[in-house]
Amino acid sequence: KLVRITPQYMLVNKLSETLHYGQKGETKFKLAPNEQVPFHWFTFEKPRVLVAARCSPETNNELWEGDINMDFLGTFHIKLRSTKGQHAEEFALLNVHLKEAYGSHWIIFSQLVPVPWSTYRVNNKSPFTAILQQKDVNEWQYNIRPGKSMVYTLDKPQEDNPKLLLTLTSSSGKSRPQELSLDAEGGFSSLPLQNGFAVFK
Repeated sequence: KLVRITPQYMLVNKLSETLHYGQKGETKFKLAPNEQVPFHWFTFEKPRVLVAARCSPETNNELWEGDINMDFLGTFHIKLRSTKGQHAEEFALLNVHLKEAYGSHWIIFSQLVPVPWSTYRVNNKSPFTAILQQKDVNEWQYNIRPGKSMVYTLDKPQEDNPKLLLTLTSSSGKSRPQELSLDAEGGFSSLPLQNGFAVFK
């Protein structure tokens, strides 16, 4: 009989630059290009969430980072954001692939996607400012001014059946948040403003 002992997680960096990784709230380590290393949780007192990070495009002293839930398999993008800034629009996209092979969970990092790339584009053709956020993700909101558009990708793409919340604001009123499905096509119900004016989608 052959008994094979394998790590629960393996991290693989297929990028041409060094990444940083670690359990959320713990020390980060470096993962060189084309390097693969075993990974384990350092403590069960903190969230079992993997943090991936890269050096800022402007300075090597600042890390842009994003969270990964390793309980879900598949391919997705995560947003790497500045650990110092609070601007929702400033981020980079990192491709992540999770799979099971040889008795381990493999977390494979590949090309950094340019910010203009995105799964969705949001066009605000109304005379109101649109406030967009992923449902149950309160850390980040996106303001889209009248006549403007933005590219958008989910803040937490591993959520099951993710939805968006859309609110319209103006100097005379504010709508209640409207829940939207990113996979649904067609129009949505009207968004009544507090002053009685309704915006139709």
